[in-house]
Amino acid sequence: MVYSRKMLQNDERREQIAKELEGVTWQMKIRSVADTYVFFEHPDFRDHVFCSASIIPSRPLTVGEMMNVEVELAYDHARASWGYVAKSAMRPQDNLNIYRYKTDFENLASVVRRLVSKAKTMSNEAEWKKKLPAGWDWTLEFTQDHEEELNWVSNMMEQCGALVRLHGAPKMRTVDGIFEVLDRYPRELQALTYHFKKALDKADPPVGHHAPRRD
Repeated sequence: MVYSRKMLQNDERREQIAKELEGVTWQMKIRSVADTYVFFEHPDFRDHVFCSASIIPSRPLTVGEMMNVEVELAYDHARASWGYVAKSAMRPQDNLNIYRYKTDFENLASVVRRLVSKAKTMSNEAEWKKKLPAGWDWTLEFTQDHEEELNWVSNMMEQCGALVRLHGAPKMRTVDGIFEVLDRYPRELQALTYHFKKALDKADPPVGHHAPRRD
């Protein structure tokens, strides 16, 4: 089967494709490389697959080399449409057991992405409350109104997870950037802030990367 972006713009088809992609790994070729991202190509995907370079555990990255890639769906704000992004990407010779586990930062990022995605299609506050994890106090209106900030936080938490795998802890500037958003909404984001601080407490910062511990 060949997947395309056009298929993803239909809600029902998108949900089906998301299930089909879950847990599947493709050997994909790097089509292009930039400072912070790469594009993969594969015969099963009509359009390119975007990948944040921060999730790739080893360097340098070279056009034409093959990697094992897991794919998920993400909303592309620049194009106002859904697309395919790499959930994980690594060279075939890498030890998969080292990198396949998810860090607490990445688990939090997944929760945030899921809630923001759900909020796009919902209008009933009572039904929305059923989608929230225990202890979370996001209103549907808050989630919809702050979609861009929440997606940014999610992306930064993904970067934290990648840095934990590579170096043991995220960089201070990344952590501070996340707290800048969290601190703007202390009531709504109280649960997210709590879990983020717990994830930081588990980190062991290497030299030059001391993540602040906030009370």
